[in-house]
Amino acid sequence: MNNLHSRSPYVWERAPFLRLLLPLIAAIVCYDQEWLPHIHRNTILFSMIIALAATVAVCAYNIRFSLYGYLHSLVLFSTIFLAGWLCCQLNDHRYQKSWFGQYIDGASGFQVKLDEDPSERTKTWKLAVSVENVYSSDGVHPVTGKALLYLYKDSTGCSLRKGNKILVPNKWKAIENSGNPAAFDYQRFCNRNQIYYLQFLSCGEIVQLPFAKASQTWVDATHDWAMQALEKYIKDTPTLGLMQAMLLGEEDNFDADMRQAYAETGIIHVVAISGGHVMMLFWLIGGLFFWLRHKRYEFIKYLVAVPCVCFYVAVAGAPVSAVRAAVMFSFLASGYVLQKEREPINQLCVTAFFMLLYQPMWLLSVGFQLSFGAVLSLILFYQPILRLYAPTSFGLRKLWSVAAASIAAEVIVAPLVIYYFHLFPIGFLFANILAWLLMGLVLCAGLLLIAVSTLAPLASLLAIGMTEVVHFFNLIIEVLQNINPPAFSHLYLSGACLSLIYFIIACCSGLIPLRKQWVVPTILSTFCLILILLILRRWQTLQQQQLIVYNLRPNAYAELIAGERYYPVLNQTKIDPEKDFSTKAAHIQNAAWRKAEGKASGIFLHRGRSILILEEPPSPDTSLQLKVNYLIASFPLKHYHAPLLKRQFNFDKLIITGGQKTYIARQWKDSCERQNIPAHFTMFDGAFVLR
Repeated sequence: MNNLHSRSPYVWERAPFLRLLLPLIAAIVCYDQEWLPHIHRNTILFSMIIALAATVAVCAYNIRFSLYGYLHSLVLFSTIFLAGWLCCQLNDHRYQKSWFGQYIDGASGFQVKLDEDPSERTKTWKLAVSVENVYSSDGVHPVTGKALLYLYKDSTGCSLRKGNKILVPNKWKAIENSGNPAAFDYQRFCNRNQIYYLQFLSCGEIVQLPFAKASQTWVDATHDWAMQALEKYIKDTPTLGLMQAMLLGEEDNFDADMRQAYAETGIIHVVAISGGHVMMLFWLIGGLFFWLRHKRYEFIKYLVAVPCVCFYVAVAGAPVSAVRAAVMFSFLASGYVLQKEREPINQLCVTAFFMLLYQPMWLLSVGFQLSFGAVLSLILFYQPILRLYAPTSFGLRKLWSVAAASIAAEVIVAPLVIYYFHLFPIGFLFANILAWLLMGLVLCAGLLLIAVSTLAPLASLLAIGMTEVVHFFNLIIEVLQNINPPAFSHLYLSGACLSLIYFIIACCSGLIPLRKQWVVPTILSTFCLILILLILRRWQTLQQQQLIVYNLRPNAYAELIAGERYYPVLNQTKIDPEKDFSTKAAHIQNAAWRKAEGKASGIFLHRGRSILILEEPPSPDTSLQLKVNYLIASFPLKHYHAPLLKRQFNFDKLIITGGQKTYIARQWKDSCERQNIPAHFTMFDGAFVLR
């Protein structure tokens, strides 16, 4: 009789830690979006104590009433929410008394330490630094915090290295976004990594302090030894760059075009040290213990694998993605060893819960979301997909298991990839199977080469074999990249559509409990709602007409967008709008990534408003009289003559493009404000958009 009324347990019953994870996620999101006012940490702590005391009192005296369950859950959720809010504040450098940002006013200089080797840019060297001391009129004070320095290049190059200490002036500027439509939110990205300020300096404005080189740690020594082993035997540059990136996290020598090809075919995870590398290392360690066949002793593999994985991540330079993967593997391995009845979803929730308590902003990292999304997708969909086909031969079973894993992982990962990166590789299945076969082999061969580097003949043979395999693999990836339709590299998914897609996935996987008769109607209704949103977006795309003058310092670029096409009207430095990140993002958001044919004109009409583009300074002939609504000046500014331009062209608004000297543009902006001349400076005000 009991069997008639039995039901499958809900997901929160099988994974009780999910109840704790959800309020923690809510707290992190609210803190990041600043939806709630700032609360002092002591107030939060006091509120948590009251909530815990209420819970203990109710449980101790066994108080029962009609709303007991709801009240108990509310108190628990409130406690976890406040704990998450408190962790966010504790990890926020702005609220620490020693943060250097609180000493900028009145400081004369700062001492900083390079956290990593300088990264080369087109005109500058990018330095990620930690601020250690502040110099002011009342002495030297120790401070903390992270910042960015950009050193302009000169003929001497950059001799700074990781660990060097330098003195810099007090020229900190708050990190700001470019202001271009649909541009990447670089300010929020840096803020989530506790970076709020930057400086642009010449090499003459810094002073390098004497640097006594500290004794090298055994981890750094192992890293350098592995790098030297790869450089000694692998002579092919593309292969060397790939192996250094795959094994040791050094991507400086990895070809940028090849990296883009890997990204567009859905195998960029091969390059970044992450969960795939950790699992490959675990399989290798498990293979060494093949003689432990009884499940009773299977925990030994995990006990050996965890320290090995941590050591490997440290040797690889401890990139954030690798650290997350190692921590995630350690938690899952611990849960596997300690629990008798293992629930994978609960173990995943435990891992995410403690990782987010340690570093709350990891939640908003794309790598974190992709890693946990892939694991959750494998837990939910791998076995159902695997059971769809049952090959008889051993080889086909292995290939089908890899294919099933790739398909299962894409169920949750693919919408995120489209949302963040606007692409979907149609050849992802073949590319991932090939990567599993060849790159897994190359990864093992690379580790073996490092291990036997003292045996020159064997190491050389391994290097030759790896080079041939990598050349073949890269050739196949380039072919897959070229066959991907252009439309699949310009996809756009709104936040509303993303939420609805995940609602459908949750219904299909059983995460959302629905009666059987309601599952199909609910999914179909949600799918219809997605179609309505897509139709509305399509209608808006066909109706749109806008002029965009981008903030692309030092470039000057403007374009018209009409319907599904864009039309450049200003491109002084001949940038490629199909490859530039700012213009490509705007094209994808507006669904106008196809270029219209035609020749740009210096003066034109846009929705009944006249627009004139000046690429050279006008003649001072005051007899010239024109009437335009918008005047776009892309020539280099010198002496202030905005009143002359106003008399000559009688414009309603003046737009000054990028590529100007900062101090001259600032003088123009201040003068225009004093004389009530309406002006828009893209380098200060962001892109100018006229709809």
